[in-house]
Amino acid sequence: MKRKNLFCGLLAAVTLSCGLLLGGCGETKPEVSIALDGKTITMEDTVQSCLDNGLITTDAQGNPETFDAAVFEAKTASFETLHMGTSSEPHSSIVGLMLYNPESTAKSVNNCKIMKVFYYAEKDNSGNAPFTVNGIDFWGMTEQEAAAALEEQGFAVSLDEEYHYIVTSGSGNTTISIDFETGDCFENASTGTPQKKEVSFDASTYYVSEVKVDISGKLNIDMSN
Repeated sequence: MKRKNLFCGLLAAVTLSCGLLLGGCGETKPEVSIALDGKTITMEDTVQSCLDNGLITTDAQGNPETFDAAVFEAKTASFETLHMGTSSEPHSSIVGLMLYNPESTAKSVNNCKIMKVFYYAEKDNSGNAPFTVNGIDFWGMTEQEAAAALEEQGFAVSLDEEYHYIVTSGSGNTTISIDFETGDCFENASTGTPQKKEVSFDASTYYVSEVKVDISGKLNIDMSN
């Protein structure tokens, strides 16, 4: 894969084989919608669609940065994370994308498709723009609040209270995974112009620490190459 080390995270290219794994039949599941700062991020759409919708790409510190010169070779995916930001101040957000190129020719990063979206709530604060899944802002939510919000949207939810996570699924073989950490892991930096609620975290209560929306399970990815 020909590209500079532009993203944070583990560099690991994998090959996409042709075809899709078949999902289960006969079960109606909710559609999954994702938004950052009110702007839509669509699974399996391109990074360019996010840019056209008013989002930006950034470096790890949240400074605007473009990656249109970087290239994914044909039928490849990556475990690297591309940072998304907002066109309004502050530009930084705690949202990352993992991408894939299903085409038979090389594509620039901006023309590659989205296979995973990460929201790192543990690193978030009230000054950043809200990230939502089906209109749910998970910032500052406890385990019980997150489970109830998903159930209200029609998702089948089973909260693992021993290991503190939720895995549920939506339409199109989309998986939503949520991890939780105790409040002593969070810092809600005070800001002059908060964009969402300021949270007083209880040290022993479990709150949403990471949300992952993922369609990679439906891709036939050969990890051996």
